[in-house]
Amino acid sequence: MDQIDISSGAATPVGDPRWHHLYPAWAPDGRSVVLVTTRRPDWDLEWVWDVYRVELDTGRFMALTPSDGVSLMPAFTADGRFVHYFHDHDATTSS
Repeated sequence: MDQIDISSGAATPVGDPRWHHLYPAWAPDGRSVVLVTTRRPDWDLEWVWDVYRVELDTGRFMALTPSDGVSLMPAFTADGRFVHYFHDHDATTSS
């Protein structure tokens, strides 16, 4: 995932390109995004996807979900206080 400077057109990677980054959603204040990714050692052998919040000024990734299934489609509430997402809590998807 990249962020692009509108005035220059320069793209800056957000996060490590070795990982998949899916379903990004902007925070209402524009300072962070939530997205779905995995940072687990066996990421290529299991279906455990978590919601992370990314602070765009620092690039810091923070896990928001418990790594017990597949999380999808995160979205901030209008006031930015909460993130809603789909999650299956299926124990058979983790190792």
